[in-house]
Amino acid sequence: MLIDQAHVERWVHQFEPDEREVVVEGTKNLLTFGYFSRCRAHALVQQFLFDENVFTMEPQIGWLDTKFLSIQRHGQSQTAANTLAADIMYKDDDLCINDCGTSPSQYVYLDDFLFTGNTLLYDLLQRLPNVEHPRNLYVFLYGGHSQGLNYVRKRFYEHSVAELWNLQIMCSTVCSNDPSGVYEGLWPVDHQCDAATQSFIQRLQTHSLHTPRLFRSAFNHKRDRIFASNEQRHVVEKAFLRKGAYILSHCQEPKHEMRPLGFEKLESLGFGATLVSYRNVANNCPLALWWGDPEAPAGSPLRCWLPLFRRRGNRGD
Repeated sequence: MLIDQAHVERWVHQFEPDEREVVVEGTKNLLTFGYFSRCRAHALVQQFLFDENVFTMEPQIGWLDTKFLSIQRHGQSQTAANTLAADIMYKDDDLCINDCGTSPSQYVYLDDFLFTGNTLLYDLLQRLPNVEHPRNLYVFLYGGHSQGLNYVRKRFYEHSVAELWNLQIMCSTVCSNDPSGVYEGLWPVDHQCDAATQSFIQRLQTHSLHTPRLFRSAFNHKRDRIFASNEQRHVVEKAFLRKGAYILSHCQEPKHEMRPLGFEKLESLGFGATLVSYRNVANNCPLALWWGDPEAPAGSPLRCWLPLFRRRGNRGD
């Protein structure tokens, strides 16, 4: 899918006329902060590979002593990150990444983003190699969310598999998603909702086992690094929520975790992620950014929305 000016105009014209300009500017700000191009990702991986605290003052020797893990269950984001690392090492020292870590003293897990932390935690608990002696394990991410990072750091050491591992998570861009402080995701304040949004909230309240996390307090938000103003944030959040609920209203049997502002297992309006890479957009991001396909067969609910990005699903979602 080509994302040119014409495509952006088609996408934004699906929103209400009085909010289109703000949605465009707000989305531009969102992507200036959270979009990771291949060039940006390459620079981050390169910076990591030449970090003396990880690979010593002679990084080429450090690379040879490191096992670059390829243990991700789903998707290709780790493969893409490892490919960037391999390209950098080969161009710098004619070194093949497959020649690294034959007898490793440390291990590296590269990936793009962390959202809830469940993917990383599962990979570490279920797929790490067996070691006989304590080893450093460096996790390097382009971006991640503070709650998920804290969750992994806490839960990893609750398991016996962690006994011989010294886990160090390094994250280039940390998005704060602390409900009591700065919130660098999409989470709207309470407002007068349209019929589709009201219907979604009613179903959520009816079927939730616990009290769902709905709207944030209007007095519980500090200025973040994404939007130009709180007013711009409010317009974008309400627009994405409304259109996400509209999309869901066309789905006959949506997955339980599918929510207007992005997939999330916890009962809520959605995760509201704002991180996007040159390769893909996570389903934790608002549906209005990635769901839909106007070229789908006639009668398909996918035809109801033109997404800004085309998503590559990990498991057919």
